[in-house]
Amino acid sequence: MDAWVLLSYLSYITAMALGDSFDPCFFALVVGIFISATTINYRYAIRAGAIFTVFVYIGYLIMGLIAKTLIRLASIPIEYLGVFLILYGGITLTASLLKKESSTTQRDQFVCREDDIPCRIASKLDLEQYATKGLIVVGFMGLLSSFTILGCSAGLFFQYIIWTETIHLDLSAFILLTLYYVAVFVSPIVILLLSLAGLLRLKSIHSTVIKHGRVVKVIGSLVMITVGLILVTGIYH
Repeated sequence: MDAWVLLSYLSYITAMALGDSFDPCFFALVVGIFISATTINYRYAIRAGAIFTVFVYIGYLIMGLIAKTLIRLASIPIEYLGVFLILYGGITLTASLLKKESSTTQRDQFVCREDDIPCRIASKLDLEQYATKGLIVVGFMGLLSSFTILGCSAGLFFQYIIWTETIHLDLSAFILLTLYYVAVFVSPIVILLLSLAGLLRLKSIHSTVIKHGRVVKVIGSLVMITVGLILVTGIYH
C-alpha cells in the first residue's frame, strides 16, 4: 500500500473514531464506574478502569468483526449499504437536532439525558452498581456495554466497516486498521480515567464532551448521509 494512501486512510479512520467516541452517555458511565470502584480503594478503582477499557476495546473489535463477517456472508450490495447509512444518518441527525442541550450542572456534571437511547439503556442496565463486584465482573461490564450502549451509537463505526468494503480490504488489513480504529476510539476514555486518577490535569474533559457532544453527533450524521449518497449514486466507482 502506498504511504500516502495509508496516511489518508489513517486520517479518515482517526476522524471517524474520535467522532464515534464522543459520547456523553458513555463518559458518564465510565465516571460512575470509577467513582463506585473507589468505595473499595483507589488502587482497585484504577485497575477497574483499566480492565473496563480493555474489555470495551475487545468488545468493540469483536462487534466490528461480526458486522464485517455478516456483510460478507450476506453479499449485501454496496448501494444497499449506502441506503442504510442514509437512513441511519437521517435518524441520528434528527434525534441530535431535536434533543435539548445537556446541562453541565446536573449531578456534578456526571449525568446523561434519559431522552438519549444509549443513556436509557445505560440507566436500565445500571452497570455502575456492579463496579465493586470484582474485576472479572467489571470486564464483563465492558463487553456488555460494547454491544448495548456503544452498539446503539456506533453509526460511524458501521460507516467505517462499510467504507472498508468499498476499498476492498482483505481480512488482515481490515483487522489491522480496526485495531487502530478501536485504539483511537478508547483513547478519550483512557484520558478521562487518567484525569480521574489524578495522573493528568484535565478535569473538564467530561463537561467538554457534554457541551460539544451534539455538534459532533450532527457532523457525524451528515458525514454518514454524505457517504451513503456517494455509495447509492455510484460515485465511488
